[in-house]
Amino acid sequence: MKRLIVLFAFCAAAVFGQTVQCTPTPTSPWSGCTVIPTVQIAKVGGTAQVNTKASSGSGTTITNAFPGSTTKGNSILCLGLESAAAIPVVTDAQSNAYVVAKSSATAPGYTISMATNIVGGTTDTITLTVTSGAAYFACYELQGTPVIGQIWDAFDGQQGTAASVTFTPLSTRVPNEMTFAAVGFNAGTVNATPTLGAPVSGLVTVDSSNVSVTGGSALAVAYAAHTSLTDTAAFQPTISLSASETFSAVFVSIQPPASVTDTNGSPTNTSYTAAGASTNATLVKAEPGVIRSITATNTTSTNYYLRLYNLAAAPTCSSATGFVETIPIFGAAANGGGIQISSISSSYSTGIGFCITGGAGSTDNTNAAVGVFVTIRFN
Repeated sequence: MKRLIVLFAFCAAAVFGQTVQCTPTPTSPWSGCTVIPTVQIAKVGGTAQVNTKASSGSGTTITNAFPGSTTKGNSILCLGLESAAAIPVVTDAQSNAYVVAKSSATAPGYTISMATNIVGGTTDTITLTVTSGAAYFACYELQGTPVIGQIWDAFDGQQGTAASVTFTPLSTRVPNEMTFAAVGFNAGTVNATPTLGAPVSGLVTVDSSNVSVTGGSALAVAYAAHTSLTDTAAFQPTISLSASETFSAVFVSIQPPASVTDTNGSPTNTSYTAAGASTNATLVKAEPGVIRSITATNTTSTNYYLRLYNLAAAPTCSSATGFVETIPIFGAAANGGGIQISSISSSYSTGIGFCITGGAGSTDNTNAAVGVFVTIRFN
């Protein structure tokens, strides 16, 4: 039986939502690799888990569901606004506990609310409860955040009447944070991409672009956007309006989990699976981890596929929830009959799981066969 061996060696790399920083020493080129996962918006079937809603009339609640099922252990960030002089309140159908980082009861009222280590497993519906009038929210399911405690690094809220929103100067402590901003005002538009200040890029991904909000005159337009920060930075966010308007604006930067220093980049655990005639759903680790190497051997004449998942439970192979990537395991009569990937540092922010299936798609549910063997070495 032939084997196809593919080797990857990284000193500094960005692989699946993480940064690997390796500091060589005179005796070891792999001393102390610090892995800092990237905060990312979760995706289901390629669709980002972004949930926005604007009221279409006066009322006391607005609700909307995420595009797909949320994942256990992830976090949810919600930026909420209401036209009244009151603080809007965020709840959801999973009864996740939300912590308020900052809020204001001056019209238009606002909240920055976050839930960590969420229940997950369903298409969660967000509810924003307000006193009366108009309301708006932008909510995000996030992966790669601390599972308990404070997930924000910096935040601010500003209210006033002006043609420009200028936040307090802020700074981030660690790389790979994700920043979010939302503004609600009585008329006009946001007329340019919100800026963070050189050398940081602006909030380039727009989630709500000057959407109409009805039900209360103090909140008639809403705008929300986000971006990723690859390095630590000091900045002062600003949002330009088309004219002098009365506004409420919020900003928050979400931090990744504390970095983890590996022992010379070497794996400390091993998961071995001999596939059966099934989809072979397997949980490798029920908490954040780093895959160091994968060895897969196929003694059959048919190609099969190793599908990796960022989950804290065995994956549902027919679902794309938590799906990361597919690695082909070539049949013995085609391309060598095996693949080995070595010296990689692929960080999984929630957990590590996999399926071995007959198809490569993220929702393929066809069985593999006896004769396929997978070894994953991980921290």
